[in-house]
Amino acid sequence: MPLFDLHCDTLYEVYTKKYPLSENDGHIDLLRAARYTPYVQTFAVWIPEDLRGDAAWDFCCRVLACAEGKGLHLWRKGECLDSCLHSHKPVGILAVEGGAALGEDVTRIDTLAAGGVRYITLTWNGENALGNGCLSPCRDGLTPFGKDAVRRMERAGVTVDVSHLNEAGFWDVAHMAEKPFIASHSNAAAVCPHPRNLTDRQFRAIVEHGGLVGINLCADFLGEATFEAVERHLYHFWECGGEHTVAFGADLDGAAMPAAWDGVAVMERIFEFLYRKNYDSDLLSRLFFGNCYNFFRRL
Repeated sequence: MPLFDLHCDTLYEVYTKKYPLSENDGHIDLLRAARYTPYVQTFAVWIPEDLRGDAAWDFCCRVLACAEGKGLHLWRKGECLDSCLHSHKPVGILAVEGGAALGEDVTRIDTLAAGGVRYITLTWNGENALGNGCLSPCRDGLTPFGKDAVRRMERAGVTVDVSHLNEAGFWDVAHMAEKPFIASHSNAAAVCPHPRNLTDRQFRAIVEHGGLVGINLCADFLGEATFEAVERHLYHFWECGGEHTVAFGADLDGAAMPAAWDGVAVMERIFEFLYRKNYDSDLLSRLFFGNCYNFFRRL
């Protein structure tokens, strides 16, 4: 089966623990991922909350560099996505999880774009120079620098990712965005009222902008670590008009999950679970691959 996933933290694990991407004890390795053809995975560089300024930038660059030579075909700006899919290798997409990597230098967006980064998650849970995350005590949205960064990202062809952003920041993005934006790994607040999840109004704004929302497999955001919980979030977003919007951003290697799920291997089991529920095959095809493919091939 094909799989296109919007978010994992595997590069952080590969860099910090020095383990191979080919086979490891984490959530993603190429051995387990070989069951998916084609397989497209976004590898996001998570910026720890204690790193800011040049330290955050240097860390980001080092982790991005470690994606080279890992058995992936990295999809670079200007390269046709279809040609990557025909390379007979898993396709890797680079992203940054935390605009703290920019420090307060907006030109770093151009550097990241030139290096293959396709989207940036503006904040993590706390605050940075761009704005406030969903767990920050400050309710302000984007800073002036954050708004400049959003404009620069759109000009550079780097997609804005609003996962982790607080609600005020989300609406700052929604009101100023001239291009589609995404929530790479966020669930439905109506199903599980966690600050990391999206309200129906937020979700519909992403739908209206032609963006994507990736379902996160973290138990805290699902409500419980079961396939039934995954289905509840999917069904709710589909009911909100998300047939062409919902995908997966499973947050593998970034969230605790049952060991029995066996990391990336669980996606095949989730597909089988939904297939047995008699969901439309085209709907499932879009969920596991097509919605992401259609979005990114237009970039």
